[in-house]
Parts: sequence; C-alpha cells; structure tokens
Amino acid sequence: MIYELRNYWVEPALIEQYLDWANNRALPVIQGEFGGRLVGFWRVDGYDGTIEEDPPNVIWMLAWTDRAERDRVWAEIRASESWVRIREGIPTFHRRPGAVRFLAGIPRSPMQ
Repeated sequence: MIYELRNYWVEPALIEQYLDWANNRALPVIQGEFGGRLVGFWRVDGYDGTIEEDPPNVIWMLAWTDRAERDRVWAEIRASESWVRIREGIPTFHRRPGAVRFLAGIPRSPMQ
C-alpha cells in the first residue's frame, strides 16, 4: 500500500468554495466513479510556529495498492467526461501549484 499526500495552497478568499467543490463534486467522482480510497481530507486549522513560511492550507490523502494503480486511476479520472464537467466554470482556486508526495509505511506503522 502507498499513500498519496496532496498539499494545496488555496486562495483564502475561495477556500469555502473550494472545500464545497471538493466535498460535493470532486470527491464523489474520485471515490464513487473511480474507487479512490480517501484516507482523509483536511483544512489546516492553525500552526504552532515551527512550520515553513508559506504552508499549505488544504491537505488530503488517498490510499493505493501501488504506484501503478495510482497512475492508472488518475489518468482515467483526468480523461473522463465527469472530471471535465465538474471543472467547467470553476475559478482558479490555487495560488500556487500543489505538491504531491508518496508515502510508504515502515514496519511499525499501523498504516501499511
């Protein structure tokens, strides 16, 4: 199992609109139509002062069997009519490109 950690820098003035779009339009396509396994979706709710200068304000994670499954499913999602349709007319939510990392659990991790 691998985990895809996605970090986004959403325009603060658009964050509620983005979260509504993600919750009600994007995730139903990713999860429902394509079987994406959502581990969690978070809006950053504060900092302790030790974080980088410009941290992301939205973070979410998906679980995949392996990188091949992830790449195949994302290619299918992006090529689908459903994905094109839910992206029509939306504003540019992001103030900088997102960052994606792939995580693999170590032996003692409860999530493998």
